Amino acid sequence: MAIKQQKIIFTSLGLLMIAGVTSLYLNASPNANDQKTTSAARKPPATGTSLSKVAVKTTTPPTQDRSRQKAQTASLIKTISPQDYAQRSRYGKLAHSLQGTAIPGLRMDRDGNLISDKSIRHLFEYFLSAASEEGQAITIARIQEYLSFILPQTARIQALEILAGYMAYKQELSAFEPSEAAQGNNDIYIAELRSAINFSENLRRKHMTAEVVEGLFAEQESFDRYSLQKVEVQLDSSLSYEEKDQRIASFETALPEHIRTRVKHKREAQNVERHIATLKSEGDNDNKIYALRKQFYGERVAQRWAFIEQDSEQWQAKITSFNQSKNSIMANSELSDDEKQQQISAIRNQEFNQDERLKLAFHQIGRY
Repeated sequence: MAIKQQKIIFTSLGLLMIAGVTSLYLNASPNANDQKTTSAARKPPATGTSLSKVAVKTTTPPTQDRSRQKAQTASLIKTISPQDYAQRSRYGKLAHSLQGTAIPGLRMDRDGNLISDKSIRHLFEYFLSAASEEGQAITIARIQEYLSFILPQTARIQALEILAGYMAYKQELSAFEPSEAAQGNNDIYIAELRSAINFSENLRRKHMTAEVVEGLFAEQESFDRYSLQKVEVQLDSSLSYEEKDQRIASFETALPEHIRTRVKHKREAQNVERHIATLKSEGDNDNKIYALRKQFYGERVAQRWAFIEQDSEQWQAKITSFNQSKNSIMANSELSDDEKQQQISAIRNQEFNQDERLKLAFHQIGRY
């Protein structure tokens, strides 16, 4: 079986992403998407700001056990509001894309040491997300300045050292693109993907300590390994759907709980929809479909779907009448485009109640 072309990227913000993931927007349940696919390009070297100058050697980092103990007694560092920041910063107010947002916080232990966790990465990426507006040199300078605003000396030195390693890591990080040979060969594809994951993990440890990598990237690396296992199983044509599902479910046990909850829900939802598709193909299974959705999504969602999919003669007559009126308006050359849309909207609001308008929109979207 030849693999479908996929673009898998190690983004600056998060986890291994696999394109082509969608979900049903009507399901009133926790967001089941693993992650959204984004693209990441290699950042050009910063100019005007030298990170090497702010990297300061500290004592040997504590063990991970001690790090966890510190995390248990950590306190959130008071952040600065964007308004106060704009008044204090030599660079002025935040970039336009960050207006109206809150600057992420960091954590310290009782001894004044910075806790190495994903909040550090969130803060870095918060400012770096505006690099396309202000340039990378300014965004890095903003991070350095902000750290001086909120952190005491010991924690600030630790944060600057992490920043230096983090930016060095990002400079060498690039997107994974399968080779031409991998496009038609699953074994090569898997080998290249595994190599890209290993390269990314080694690159982090090249520029940051084990403790920092654990704090900033533990969840991402866990998800990357899960994703690799999942892709391997999905591309194994010798396995049945049920066998693939069982193996993927076993991989989920190694994920952090909040990620495991999301991916498990998504997998189970796909199984439910697969079962529903089978029932629809058999015909006359509306009650079974309703019961299946009620059990998984809850009664409210099951009722909503039943209403959306109900296709009575009365409903078809209303649709036919509306489409005739709409076509007549669209054919009227004496009306402007705005006038046409206004008249169509007025008829829609007159002929359909709020729930029916939602149903109408859903069926119109489904045609595209």
